[in-house]
Amino acid sequence: MDINALELFVKHGLGMEKLLTPLYDAISEAKDQNEKRKDQEINTISEDIKIIQKMASIKLRDFERYFGKYIKQDNQDNCPSQTSMSDTDLERIRTRYPGIEDQIKKTIKIDSRNWEKMKTKYNLSCIVINKILEKTNESEENYETGETKKFAIETFYNMLTDIESDLNKLLEKYTQQSKVRRILNNVFKTSNIKKAEQMTSKESDEEFIKKLFEFELFEKKIINVSIEEYHKWKNEDFPNNLKKILPSTQNNKQLDKLKREYEEEKKIIEKNMFGQICNEIEKKYKDGGRVSSLL
Repeated sequence: MDINALELFVKHGLGMEKLLTPLYDAISEAKDQNEKRKDQEINTISEDIKIIQKMASIKLRDFERYFGKYIKQDNQDNCPSQTSMSDTDLERIRTRYPGIEDQIKKTIKIDSRNWEKMKTKYNLSCIVINKILEKTNESEENYETGETKKFAIETFYNMLTDIESDLNKLLEKYTQQSKVRRILNNVFKTSNIKKAEQMTSKESDEEFIKKLFEFELFEKKIINVSIEEYHKWKNEDFPNNLKKILPSTQNNKQLDKLKREYEEEKKIIEKNMFGQICNEIEKKYKDGGRVSSLL
């Protein structure tokens, strides 16, 4: 006979439900204590989420400094609580979530396809524009430096912001437009596409942003193209990336452990109370042997 059968026997066979009160009280107490520990763990998880979000926010602001004055950051630099955290909180997070800092670094890697396309188009435009400047310098024809630079900047910006996503078609389009300038023959070569793609795959986002400011034809409107794409990633993709690494109450190992602990404690209580209830029944009946045989 197990505890469930004993309950039925006591209730319906003997009509002695009071014998089950200590069992129910012990289980109720164990459940209450377990629920308190669960609530405490859930509160801890909520605090952990806030701390990890703060860690990610600090990392993101550090990354945004590569844009310098061209990107507006939240007015939090003068608020230490938003730009730093206690060593105690940091160590607790590191202990509870090993590798979390590496995961945060991955979340601030700009992984949107549009950003990658923009980088490749930028690199391709750089290659083309540098070729234009080289061809102009080598040419014996009398092109004014200011006019050439203006043409180069306009071509660069137009290529970068062109809605055409197919790079082969993009080059073909600007090849046709540049035919009026004979010195630009072979500038818009399709072989430059592969070179641009290789540049994009090898350079980090930090290296790319640094390159933006070092380009000799640097202009704010060109920077704004990358900043606009960055903000799209920050507002649309970054929150989802961060959400994936945040702790959750769903499928949480610690909460699952607490659940198992309660189930184990409940079994121990039932095992101990089984014998006590049987002893109480035997005390109520002088013919204890007959009752024991029923049990």
